[in-house]
Amino acid sequence: MSVVVAIKDNDRVWVGCDSQVTRGGWTKESLEGCYKIWKPSDDCNIVMGGVGVLRDINILSTATDWVDELAKHKGVDDKYIIRTVVPKIYKELEDYGRLKIRDGIKSMESAFIFAYKEKAYEIAGDGAVIEKDDMLIEGSGYIAGMGAWDRIKNEDIPAKEKVIQVIKASCNVDLYVNYPIVIMNTKDDEVEIIDK
Repeated sequence: MSVVVAIKDNDRVWVGCDSQVTRGGWTKESLEGCYKIWKPSDDCNIVMGGVGVLRDINILSTATDWVDELAKHKGVDDKYIIRTVVPKIYKELEDYGRLKIRDGIKSMESAFIFAYKEKAYEIAGDGAVIEKDDMLIEGSGYIAGMGAWDRIKNEDIPAKEKVIQVIKASCNVDLYVNYPIVIMNTKDDEVEIIDK
């Protein structure tokens, strides 16, 4: 598993993740450029992140055309995420045989965060969408991360630093979450790597 955190910050969203990959009985730091968060190559205003199955992340991190031109001008909202982004995620994964079907209902083994400009959405394995006003967190580091968030959410520190502190809390106590931390935002193309 993993942890992915998104915190809104006025005109942008800061998104961060840990770098541990777990498979069977081993763990490994993910390879350079193979992060759990990414920017699609065609739109620097998007940061996506995923937890769950690395293959799902591999597939989605190479997909493009998440937000069409009309939506870029009109604005992306929860309806757009529900009606356009989630079906695209499902289609991409279905094309590679990555969806599960139970009682006729399709679902994913992974969960995702989709941040666009100043908005962020959590997309659960069943396709449910949640937008919050401040912070989203997905993954096995959820409990430690939420505890850290409750402690710092009202502190006067930058949103980027809050993302780092939430992920550090998860790294410190969760077996499936570990350094380095990767940070991106929806405003520029910078990628920051933070070691212990």
